[in-house]
Amino acid sequence: DNLPVDSEEEVVAAISCWVGPGTKEVNERLKLHAPTMLKEVRWLQTSAQYRSGLAKSHEMFRSNDCARLLGEVEQWIKIEDEEKPPCPFNRRRRPPSTLFVFGMDRNSKKWSVLGFDRNLQAEEWIADMEDRGLASYSVVGESIFVVGGQNYSTNVIEFLVRERLWRKRTSLAVGRGKHAAAVVKFNAAAADEEGGEKALISIVGGTNDSTSLSSCEVYDVSQDR
Repeated sequence: DNLPVDSEEEVVAAISCWVGPGTKEVNERLKLHAPTMLKEVRWLQTSAQYRSGLAKSHEMFRSNDCARLLGEVEQWIKIEDEEKPPCPFNRRRRPPSTLFVFGMDRNSKKWSVLGFDRNLQAEEWIADMEDRGLASYSVVGESIFVVGGQNYSTNVIEFLVRERLWRKRTSLAVGRGKHAAAVVKFNAAAADEEGGEKALISIVGGTNDSTSLSSCEVYDVSQDR
């Protein structure tokens, strides 16, 4: 339900790419997995014209199972009777994509987080925040980490996107602003640690008062250190 996509057409294209051409391995994917995955497409968010051209544009819809599902989808959408049969696909709409903007309001001079839709037409206030000019902003999963910044702060704070809340994390060793930050992800198993993907935020350079910094700090998201 929370798959971040711009359109359901992208979902269909991704499934089709994963299924691939007609090799033995792909035939197993087509028979065992493709119909189940296609049931998760929000078909109500696609057009009749798009659906009618799928058999030509995507080879997987030439298989009996996928073609049958597409036929059931089309039939269900066309039925206007209130007593429709059970829906053959997932009807829940995906949450809209949101662009988060952090900064100071030009009129009130207060800092806040705003959310915009992907077309930049609708604006929504999300949360207040402290002054964090010259900070860096790094996305890790469903969190945005704000590091350093105003008055060469050592603060590291995490914005929890789903909860729309702030959480203070372990501070930097050296306060800095105007620095660069990059997120590095890797498989923890490769480092002889517990399995799963880990994320590190590298904080590089910047300034501290009038001093240019040539140092680098690494923040481990999962260990909060």
